[in-house]
Amino acid sequence: MIEFYDVPQSDMDELAYAVDFFLTELGVEEDVDISIEYDTELGLDACCDLPDGEYDPEEGPIEIFLNPNSVDPMMRNLAHELVHVKQYVKGEMVRSPKRVTFQGNEYTVGELTYDDYRALPWEAEAFEKEETLWEAFCGIHA
Repeated sequence: MIEFYDVPQSDMDELAYAVDFFLTELGVEEDVDISIEYDTELGLDACCDLPDGEYDPEEGPIEIFLNPNSVDPMMRNLAHELVHVKQYVKGEMVRSPKRVTFQGNEYTVGELTYDDYRALPWEAEAFEKEETLWEAFCGIHA
């Protein structure tokens, strides 16, 4: 199920379609509760958050915040965040305030340069797959 907050009605169908498309492409077969919120004061293009840092369908939806004013295409940003949703749902990633466990390896995170951030293995996967997902999405929407 997808809940929307501060998202214009005119965008909801396209976002819902994109979520379904990207999760299918990522092999996520589980029903996942997701909330999508537009946030123009985010300071980022997009981000993904969990109530407890570990996916538990009983704890509430996975939250995705999108900046509709981003210079990057919003659906591309959504694809990136849905890679993180896949990582959470499949148990590949668990997050706490200063640590992330990804595919069984623990990482301490804090202030990072942009290059260091992109090199984190869960981000590297998300950036790589976002490109493929975005191209596939554009191919069916041409």
